[in-house]
Amino acid sequence: MSRLDETRDGFHLERDKFEYPPDFNDLSAYAKRAATICDLFLNNSYTLNMIMTSLNEDFGSVVRTLIAQGVIKDRRILYGKPPSGKERRSRLPAWLTAQGM
Repeated sequence: MSRLDETRDGFHLERDKFEYPPDFNDLSAYAKRAATICDLFLNNSYTLNMIMTSLNEDFGSVVRTLIAQGVIKDRRILYGKPPSGKERRSRLPAWLTAQGM
């Protein structure tokens, strides 16, 4: 199985390796933190809990960083659209809607 088919901590990987950018020293503190999270997750096989403990981050910020950096797939469902693209609810009969129910 290739690493891109791999699921880690319940998330599907979008990529399997992280390389630090050549201008790492010029990045903002936030960008350096994001690069470190990606490196730990992909290159060092840290779990989300290990990253949270090591960097004193909460679960949500680690996951949001990995999604934003294209490391893992976003599992959230877009509200307002059914998952398959088609409406799955059955329609109410006309006689029922006419009665105001």
